[in-house]
Amino acid sequence: MPLQPQPANPRDLTSGMNTAIAAQIGEVVFFYKFDFYNEATELEDAQYFCSAPHDIVTASGLSFSPLPLAIYTWTGIGGNLGFKAVQESTDLAGNGVDITLGGVLASTITLILGRAYIGRTNRIWQGHINSSGAIIADPKLIFSGRMNGGFEIDEKRNEDAIGTIDINCRCTDRLGDLNVVKGMQTNEESHREYQPGDRWFSFVQSLMGKIVTWSMKGSE
Repeated sequence: MPLQPQPANPRDLTSGMNTAIAAQIGEVVFFYKFDFYNEATELEDAQYFCSAPHDIVTASGLSFSPLPLAIYTWTGIGGNLGFKAVQESTDLAGNGVDITLGGVLASTITLILGRAYIGRTNRIWQGHINSSGAIIADPKLIFSGRMNGGFEIDEKRNEDAIGTIDINCRCTDRLGDLNVVKGMQTNEESHREYQPGDRWFSFVQSLMGKIVTWSMKGSE
């Protein structure tokens, strides 16, 4: 089933985007950025996908806020790349979105299994393509969150047809970060992540219940 345009807030849309949405013509394309991390090289390994049936190279003048202006290559996965509708609400509860990559290549699975993704950023933009095949400036950021739900891989085999591979990812929005405990916790394991070799917290348990007598300066 083809993806349908999602409602967007018109307050910060460009005039070109407003015109395209109001006219309800042309093609809609979604852009996805997954900020993976390569633990082997200790380097960022961002991956760019789009819902188009072919790769799209976007010009440096096209804004994908908040990304810096640059030339980006988005790997086209076609209509097999989709997500459930993004919900916008004044409620302070954290929401999320499920992203599905269907019929992907085995190389994509290798990439996901070999990269760190928990807590890494994921973003989705909605763009419109005009009658000339050009992307209307500027695509709208409709979701920004983190890949906290993990990836589920479903491989289907059929003797009469080519097998397919579906990848599902659950992402939580930025409000979900409010429920995550950050920084150093008061235990030895957490302390060692910031101060390797420091055994200060290993003596804390022995101090529990111990009576400590304080004296004033000059007293015996």
